[in-house]
Amino acid sequence: MGDLKDPRPVRGLQLWVIPTLNPDGEALGRRQNAAGVDLSTNVGADRAAESGRCNSGPAAWGEPESRAVRDFRTRVRPGELVSLRSPSSTATLPATTTTPAPPATAL
Repeated sequence: MGDLKDPRPVRGLQLWVIPTLNPDGEALGRRQNAAGVDLSTNVGADRAAESGRCNSGPAAWGEPESRAVRDFRTRVRPGELVSLRSPSSTATLPATTTTPAPPATAL
């Protein structure tokens, strides 16, 4: 492994950072957006409709934040996607995904 303080750029790497996918929820200090939808359950046509704390919303990709992520994945087609999210001040690293982005017509 190389020197971690090496200032030279890494060749062949594109790194995209999206600081927050849920600005409303972040401002309110909760996992749901302003409409009360848990965005992690608002994706995919085969999602299970949920209510309560894990409210998945009325339709898959029904929230603007969910559509923004879907559209980003469709446009950029990242080889790896890492999502860091945590209800506390610590970050956890989930498994990465190489699943293809959903089609923009999945609404």
